[in-house]
Amino acid sequence: MPQKMMEPADIELPIEVKYFAKNLRAARISAGLTQRDLSKLTGITQGVLSEYERGLRALGIIGMAKIATAVNIPLWQLLRPN
Repeated sequence: MPQKMMEPADIELPIEVKYFAKNLRAARISAGLTQRDLSKLTGITQGVLSEYERGLRALGIIGMAKIATAVNIPLWQLLRPN
């Protein structure tokens, strides 16, 4: 019997993704930016940014660095536990 392929929603993301999500939203708001503003600054679509902020999607180091630069904080602050 063939195995069922895992859907993205079935995969548990690391806790650091949740830390990043919460810190990203707080940093964006603190910087006075909307998701649309942040999208324009980073080149990351607003829909994808929304998924990052809700902890539904992980991103790579380059994307994280773009976001950290756009909200004017060090990258490590986006990854720290809350």
